Amino acid sequence: MYPIVFSDLDGTLLDAETYDYGVSLPAVKALEKHGVPLILCSAKTRSEIKFYQHVFGINHPFIVENGGATVIPRNYFAFPIEDGRESEGYVDIEHGERIEMIRWKIEGALRDSRVRYKLFTQMTAEEISEDSGLPLHEADLTRRREYSETVKLEGDQVELQRAIRSIDSAGLTYVFGGRYLTISAGNSKGTGVRRLRQLYARAFRNVTTYAFGDEENDLSMFQEVDKAILVQKPNGSWASMNPSNLVKVHGIGPNGFRKGVENELGVAVGDG
Repeated sequence: MYPIVFSDLDGTLLDAETYDYGVSLPAVKALEKHGVPLILCSAKTRSEIKFYQHVFGINHPFIVENGGATVIPRNYFAFPIEDGRESEGYVDIEHGERIEMIRWKIEGALRDSRVRYKLFTQMTAEEISEDSGLPLHEADLTRRREYSETVKLEGDQVELQRAIRSIDSAGLTYVFGGRYLTISAGNSKGTGVRRLRQLYARAFRNVTTYAFGDEENDLSMFQEVDKAILVQKPNGSWASMNPSNLVKVHGIGPNGFRKGVENELGVAVGDG
């Protein structure tokens, strides 16, 4: 069987508070050494994920903006991808609507809710860095959105629920990705995972798929793999979900990822 690993970034490969990847990096290197593809699947943008691929030393397909698109290095598979389009050294399979087609709907829903908000695409990199704790260069990368909009809502729980009702009424979907609300026209991590699973199965026939995550918005990804591995949140709890293929790992974020690679995939992890 040919193993494939899908993983969330924030709170899984990256520390939820500091975005540090020092603990998970040895496990990433171990997977690469054993020829196991690591597919990054995140709310992050194309530019952000390409940055982390460089940091991790990997060059595999990835899934951007909670399933807005699946991005595959050109010639990665030895066959044409009929539903893909060429894009600067990659082949993109688009699953979601592009941001220029839905931004007006997102802003309309937020205005209707009468809640104060800030869109990441309208904030400066300095503002995002100060608010989120992201390094300045990464804050600039997160502004480059193609299939979703990340929003900072300002208000109490009543106002937040009012905004969510307005988003629902507009036919939009949302996920809480740690600190912010990410709004799209129905993006789902599971859509990208399902398409990549089909492509890997075509290339290698017998594949076994694993997924690592920490939040409820990873459920659609978990539902498309053979084994779902849930790491602990910073407070030691696990997200509220219970798909039949779920394994709960005792380890917060990157520590849980490392333990899962060792215990569930049987890949020995060194010190770096």
